[in-house]
Parts: sequence; C-alpha cells; structure tokens
Amino acid sequence: MLDNIKFLNRLAFLIASVAMSILAISFLYYATQNWFQIERVVVQGNISHITKSQISYILQNKLHGTFFTLNIDAVQDEFQGIPWVKSVLVTREFPDSITVNVEEYKAIASLGGNKLLSEDKQVFDGADKLGLLPIFDIPAVQIDNAIISYESLKPLLSEHNIQLKSMFYNGVGLIKVEFSDGLKITICGSDLNGSLALLNKYWSQLHQIEPNLLYINMCYKDAIAIR
Repeated sequence: MLDNIKFLNRLAFLIASVAMSILAISFLYYATQNWFQIERVVVQGNISHITKSQISYILQNKLHGTFFTLNIDAVQDEFQGIPWVKSVLVTREFPDSITVNVEEYKAIASLGGNKLLSEDKQVFDGADKLGLLPIFDIPAVQIDNAIISYESLKPLLSEHNIQLKSMFYNGVGLIKVEFSDGLKITICGSDLNGSLALLNKYWSQLHQIEPNLLYINMCYKDAIAIR
C-alpha cells in the first residue's frame, strides 16, 4: 500500500512538472511571437547612392517577425540585393531595435550600361546618374591593368587640374584617353609611365605651339603628333 502511494505521488509530481513545462514553453512561444515588436530600425554607413525608397521598401515589406523571430539573414539578403551595396551587417539591439550597417562600393569608373567598376576591382550593377565617372572601354580580363593605367594617369590629371573623361585600353599596348577639357591622347607601347613623363615635360610647350590643342598621338618613334 505504501509503495502505491509513493508511486502515485511521484506520478503526480511528474505530471505537474510536465504541465508547468508546457505552460512555460507556451508562454515563451507566445511572448516571442507577439511581444518585443521591432519599433526602431537604424540604417548607418557610407550611404550616398542607396535611396530612401529602396530602404523604405525593405523595411515596410521584408521586415517580418519580432525581435526574437526576425530572420536576420533574410533581411541582410534584401539589403545585399541593392546594386550599390558591397556588404551589410544586421544586428539586434535589445529590446526592440535592429541596426543595419551598410558599406557601399566606391566606384571609380563606368563600364557602360548599368555596370560600374569599384576601386577594389569589383564589377557591380549600378548607374552613374550624375555622369561624374570616367568611362572605361576595356576587356573584362584587363581590369587589373586598366586600373594600374588609371593610377598612372592621376598625377598628370592632378597637376593640370583636369579629369579623365574616358579611357580605351585593349591590353596590347594601346591606350586612348580623353580629358575633361576635350584633349584626346593616344599612347602606344608598354612604357606608359615613360610616355606620361614625356608628355608632362612638354605639356606647356605643346600648348604654346597649339593653344587649342585637341589631339596628341604618341605612337610615333621619336616624334609626337598634335592637332
């Protein structure tokens, strides 16, 4: 008789424990599903090309769940889908906030159409709406060399206060560039730095010979053609 009483007591305790566990789990499930709604979203970073409408669309249509149930990876994927976004990190801030840290690409040139080239040699979807970027006409396999050539041009551009408007580079020793002042230059050979140093040396003299200088061809041996 005593054994039966002990067994029943243990069984009752077990049932009560299971019931309490079920209640606790149900409460936690209800709380995570219905409490702790996302009340604040902070989007930060070097944002200059991502539009407010793009951000608003994601926040209004893709932000599903509470603080605990929100799918962080899904939100990151949505932001990553914006053309100018290089990387994004979404984090929770207890009890009702999330922070979106965005890093944009730093574009250095337009490749025509809706393709841009970043300073870290990445090609990404995007448009130069203000038309401030130089246009590169280059084969995809020559991106690294084209960027090297662009870097070589920068001292000349800076010294004469002009910008690069376009650059054609075919990877076999022919480069054609156009500057913001309308001057077009053709350079042949593998020694680009040497040609640029020579051009810079005689820059003033060439403009004295032809004040409205529009074209320079440096593909001749021991000569420079101008127009």
